[in-house]
Amino acid sequence: MTTGPRVAIVGGGIAGSLCGLILRSRGLQPTIFDRGTRRIGGRLAGGVEPDSGAHFLRASDSGSQFAAVLQMLAREGAVAPWSGRMGILGSRGGGFLPATVADGTMVTSMRKDGAAPEAPSDTGDFCGFISGRRSSATPLFVGTPDNAAICERIASLADIPVQRHAVTAAALSPEGGWNIKAGPDGGSEPDFDALVLASHDPSLAAATVAALAESAPEEAASRMNQLCAALRDVRQHSEPVFSLSAHFEMGSLDALPFDAATVPGSPEVQFVVRDASKPGRDADGGLLSAVSTAAYARALLTEHADEPAAAAAAASEGMTREVARLLAPYGVRPPVRATAKRWGAGLPGKTLGIDEECVSLEPWRLAVCGDFLRMRSSPLEAAAESGLAAGERVASWFS
Repeated sequence: MTTGPRVAIVGGGIAGSLCGLILRSRGLQPTIFDRGTRRIGGRLAGGVEPDSGAHFLRASDSGSQFAAVLQMLAREGAVAPWSGRMGILGSRGGGFLPATVADGTMVTSMRKDGAAPEAPSDTGDFCGFISGRRSSATPLFVGTPDNAAICERIASLADIPVQRHAVTAAALSPEGGWNIKAGPDGGSEPDFDALVLASHDPSLAAATVAALAESAPEEAASRMNQLCAALRDVRQHSEPVFSLSAHFEMGSLDALPFDAATVPGSPEVQFVVRDASKPGRDADGGLLSAVSTAAYARALLTEHADEPAAAAAAASEGMTREVARLLAPYGVRPPVRATAKRWGAGLPGKTLGIDEECVSLEPWRLAVCGDFLRMRSSPLEAAAESGLAAGERVASWFS
């Protein structure tokens, strides 16, 4: 039985779960704290509908540690390669352009008005879907039986305990251990030897570093306060999106010439995917998922600022109408039902722009990881690489 140092990981998404995987492999005892009531996973977990969260994982560098981890997870049956008819879908009668042809195409030039996107993620190339495609050595992966199962499976494979509570605060005790306040009653989990903040929302990281800065030496405190300001700034620039799950009559989506596509010219929808094209899904199913543009989501959330449910309903109506219009040229009738789920901070609109994959404050045995540190072809790849780096960094403190 492992008796190494105890490490608290706040956040059970891809960053936190992969950080825990590394820590366990290095002989430490990680515990994941996550507010997910059904299962951990962050943006991979989605909502009630299948695959209503993030849609795929990919390591753009076939020689990276993340690529090796994906291959290991594939051998364990946690993920599987996803291939199919993928590319770019014209939103104004432009038809479908396969990815093999679109590789050399400037996706942003296909925008309807040629103008710059209103949000950094609204380039028409959803999470590097086209630009991240380099060769068969960097395939797309999806979870089996769905993406929401990936992080749970990682925790299970590494035998990492999970506390299903929202963390409200983390404080360093006078003895040097980390105390984690979590749960509805604000109970405390004491004496962790190190802390990793792996939430895609950097608010807790900013508050934790600010508290440490109060008693830090002057020069260190100044740099820590700068870090706090930068973390708060990137939080303000996070971009919301809506994920639509649209159910069609059985067999009606078979007429489509694509399985997944970016939609550069649509103001409402930037990505569409047939669920049945992913391994392990119902091959005869009629589920199609779509991701809104950040600009469209932001406009709806501003219009319905005091009514989140009304914003989701409006997104469902507007995105359903747009999806029906996009599919009509292929003889597909409108969906029989559809629902939209909001990702309040779905995509990073800005990063810290640092060279390191994670922030490391070794004197306090604190690490911060997430997709908001440096840019990658997709936010999930950025989060994964950051979580892996945080695991290695924390393990090195005790080696």
